[in-house]
Amino acid sequence: QNLIRSIKANGYHITTGEYGMNPLLSVLSENGYCEVVYRMLLNSTPPSYKYFIDLGKTSLPESWTGDWSQNHCILGHGDGWLYEYLGGIRNDGIAFDKIIIEPYFPTDMKWLSVQLETTNGTVSSAWKRDNDIITLTVTIPVNATAKIILPANTVRINDYEYVSTGNRAIMPVASGNYIIKCKLL
Repeated sequence: QNLIRSIKANGYHITTGEYGMNPLLSVLSENGYCEVVYRMLLNSTPPSYKYFIDLGKTSLPESWTGDWSQNHCILGHGDGWLYEYLGGIRNDGIAFDKIIIEPYFPTDMKWLSVQLETTNGTVSSAWKRDNDIITLTVTIPVNATAKIILPANTVRINDYEYVSTGNRAIMPVASGNYIIKCKLL
């Protein structure tokens, strides 16, 4: 709670250095604070990624002020968060042979599509929101398995209905293409 208070007190600005940023984004997200990370990344004043977009940047600059190198990997942890948490594609094994698909669905976003090339092929996660109904399309490559995790009680995956016993549906799947519909809790 101290960390959350500090982030709020700093106006949802990123206040870590390069080395602390990735652990910060991961710790917040893994403990249920994706909304906090989302607000940090979309803050319109520096330091933030939205500030870069507002400056017209199409690649990551080397500094939060947008100076120096204009194509730099140093601030790329926010990009990774978009794939790992907003799109929900995370490695759960070796070289994505086991995958977790657990997207975060911000209330002000209507859709998102991400894909990642792995040694086994393309992993993709694309979702669309219609009020509180989510349609998620997932591709898991050959020689890989996945757990699809959604904040829902009842999920329709392809032509089958899956009912969870708690407030999260956890569905193990093999390689293939899946269309999943659910009503968010």
